Amino acid sequence: MSFGYNVLGFGSHPSRGGPIQASGGTVSTVGDYKYHTFTSSGTFTVSEAPAGATLDALIVAGGGGGGGSLAGGGGAGGAIEYNDFGPSATGYTITIGAGAVKSASGTYNEAYNGNNTTAFSQTAIGGGRGGGGVHVSPYRYASTVGGSGGGGFVWDYQKYSAASAGTSGQGNAGGGEGTNYGGAGGGGKGGVGANTGTGASVPSGGDGGVGINWKSLGTFYAGGGGGSVGSGSPAGAG
Repeated sequence: MSFGYNVLGFGSHPSRGGPIQASGGTVSTVGDYKYHTFTSSGTFTVSEAPAGATLDALIVAGGGGGGGSLAGGGGAGGAIEYNDFGPSATGYTITIGAGAVKSASGTYNEAYNGNNTTAFSQTAIGGGRGGGGVHVSPYRYASTVGGSGGGGFVWDYQKYSAASAGTSGQGNAGGGEGTNYGGAGGGGKGGVGANTGTGASVPSGGDGGVGINWKSLGTFYAGGGGGSVGSGSPAGAG
């Protein structure tokens, strides 16, 4: 599975030097915060930026793709909490990175990394792909590093892939080899992915690393994808 949040939210502080006046994205208000959420690329236009007024941003890249039938979960897109930014009265280009897709052809039919998201001169790195097994030599393709790293997998001595690391400050590593074979979970912003078959006596996938509940709004962003095992065995949760 692939799991990614292609979301960037802004919260302006109306009590710090007066309210910011801005447009762009989907606008909502929660308590003392006004939010602009972008799920596709666009422009955040600030028409008024009083001295001392600041905004907070959560910048999230696209998630990495999961591997094959027995494979690691994709890593979450990197997430940057960019706080206390003092904007100017201008337009800011917001480029939203899409989540990864899986190759439709080729020997390995492998997954790809997610795409980067950029805003306010900050770049969140796309999530790493999960590793996977194939039935032709070399019998595997590796997980990759990303905002959060893709999960590894263990099939047998010829078909395996170690976990991959996340980007410092943006995410965590995917899971690796556990107590049984299967696909490990991809890393998330809030934690590493679980190893393959963790605590299980039968093959099972590892859970993806947890995301973060930004501003305690009740929505978790940048969670990793769960590892897969194949038919008849439990996959990991994303």
